[in-house]
Formats: sequence, structure tokens, C-alpha cells
Amino acid sequence: DKLKDTYTVTELLIRDDGLRLWAAISDFIQEVIGIFYQSDDDVSKDYEIQSWVKEIHDNGFPVRHGDVDHEFPESLQTRDQLIHMLTCVVFASSCQHAAVNFSQMDFTAFVPNVPPVMRLPPPTRKGQATLKLIMDTLPNKSQAGWHIATMYALTRVSEDEVIIFY
Repeated sequence: DKLKDTYTVTELLIRDDGLRLWAAISDFIQEVIGIFYQSDDDVSKDYEIQSWVKEIHDNGFPVRHGDVDHEFPESLQTRDQLIHMLTCVVFASSCQHAAVNFSQMDFTAFVPNVPPVMRLPPPTRKGQATLKLIMDTLPNKSQAGWHIATMYALTRVSEDEVIIFY
């Protein structure tokens, strides 16, 4: 009951379903990894996996001077580490992407929330904003139409998409 005060029912469903999907993905990956890697030593000696992880560490998430270290590993030593990393990749590129992508239209269809173009610079002093200035700054009808059409195309579910209910 206390959670319902903080989160919407939709957010709770996304969390609960997301945890179930995470567990299913992790279990599947664990089974597949078990076929190819009999021990942690097999993972640490796999040149291709180690090169892939090092490439991501060095070039995908480089730590520049003054940055906080992202803590992405330079190598993987255990099957559990490999399972966790692959679960993260699969979950982020499927479940998380769908949860974030398909709900964008609800927020972005109202153009002032995320205007694709600002035709004037923002006010620099307090009290400068007027309704006329705001309307002159927001995209015109044509630009707003392109924005809405683009967001619609990017967030719609494909006509041949197969929804799996469990």
C-alpha cells in the first residue's frame, strides 16, 4: 500500500513484469553459457569474449580526465559475470527499449514538452517571457507536424508484431 502512494500501478506492473522478464532472460542465458563454458577458466581464456569486453571498456565507455569511472570491467573472469553482462545487454535492447520507446508518444505528442525546434533563444532575464514570445519560439505548425509524425513512426507497434502473453 505504501508503494502505491509513491508509484503508479503502471510503474509497479512494469517493475514486476520487468523482474520476471529479467529472470527468464538470465535463466536462458545461463543455460546457453553452460553449453559453451564448462568452467570460469573457459571464460577467462576465451580470447574473443575478452577482446569484446576490453573493446567496450576502452572505446565504448572511455574514462576521460575528470570523469567518474564507469566501473565497466576490462575483462570477465567467471561464467556468472558473463551471464550478468549478457543479461544486461539482452534486457536493455529488448524489454527496457520497448518500455521506454513505446511510451514516448504519450509525452512527446505535446510539442512544448520536447520541441524539435526553438525558433528564438530562451529569455535571459526574469519577466521577459510573454505568451507571444513563447508562441514565436515554439515550432510552427509544419515543424510540429513533422515532429509528431516522426514520434508516431518511431513509437508505434508494427502491424506484424507478435505480442506474447504469459
